[in-house]
Amino acid sequence: MTDRVKALTVVLDADYRDDDIEALVDAIKMMRCVADVRPEISTYEDYMHRARVRSDIFNDVIKAFDLKKP
Repeated sequence: MTDRVKALTVVLDADYRDDDIEALVDAIKMMRCVADVRPEISTYEDYMHRARVRSDIFNDVIKAFDLKKP
């Protein structure tokens, strides 16, 4: 038996101005089986999480290459 899907989540590759993304939202709304599309506004928490992930990845790269001078 197969599962039933109730929603899809789309994540954009960057933050865009709401008026710049309007055409994409309209295009998704025109697709078959789409009931609604609601943009999510970026907040300071989004920036904070990205900064932490970026820092963690940077630290992992430093550890992987052991870039400390002997």
